[in-house]
Amino acid sequence: PAELVCKAGNGKLMIKGRITSAEWKDVIGFIEGDVHIESFDGEDRISLWFRNEHMSVKRNNELIAIIPELISVLDLKTGKPILNPACEAGMEVAVLTFPAPKVWESEKGLAIFGPEYIGLKTDTYQNLKKPRNLII
Repeated sequence: PAELVCKAGNGKLMIKGRITSAEWKDVIGFIEGDVHIESFDGEDRISLWFRNEHMSVKRNNELIAIIPELISVLDLKTGKPILNPACEAGMEVAVLTFPAPKVWESEKGLAIFGPEYIGLKTDTYQNLKKPRNLII
């Protein structure tokens, strides 16, 4: 189902694999945490960081996706989304990203909910959108 969801939403498949660890805590009213996923072949590792929403994705410590793109974790067998605090070690999942609505890619949109929101330079988002092979 992950490929069908990806295709329907014009998304990108970041990884299929197993959650190796997932942690979260309440930080001043936000649910913040990390989810770590290893590909089934053991070649790739994805780290997701979230503050209520998934904010960034790193593959093997390299940033590959960031807000305002929509970052989603799906149950590999059912295709249903898994909420951040429901992620648990051992789950088999797919991580997908979907394009941000154009309004969020505007200067004003990025100022509200872009890389600067999480302490990175605004051009981080544009640099990640440059053509490159992100699909594994």
